[in-house]
Amino acid sequence: RERASGSFDSTDEPNDSNGETEAKGEEVEETLLLMRMANKIIRRRKRKTYEQLQILIKEFQANPEWSKDNMQEVSQKTGLSEAQVYKWGWDQKRKMNDPTHDIHDELRMYKKHMEEDTAKKSACSKITLPSSSKKQ
Repeated sequence: RERASGSFDSTDEPNDSNGETEAKGEEVEETLLLMRMANKIIRRRKRKTYEQLQILIKEFQANPEWSKDNMQEVSQKTGLSEAQVYKWGWDQKRKMNDPTHDIHDELRMYKKHMEEDTAKKSACSKITLPSSSKKQ
């Protein structure tokens, strides 16, 4: 029953001895939480390939002040999004102000890590697991 103020009296709610109303409330909260989690984008970091880095470095050394057209061109050459290209260029400009930073040293280190990763992957692929043989 509705009061004069427009609100319902708590005694007017159905008496739920099974706890269905409470369970439904929890279910709704859980659904809302899952929906919020689904809306968040979960991204994993994907490293740029050695070839992409070579292109980025070459273009950056030719002209560190990239225009929108330059970024589109580099994006097409590398297969990266314009946002990725912009962010990489931005980071490089910041590193240019760091006197201890050497872009070629960074590229050498990256190549070394890529070679180590490749060696690890090839070593893992050579491992053979014993197959379970069933008696027939």
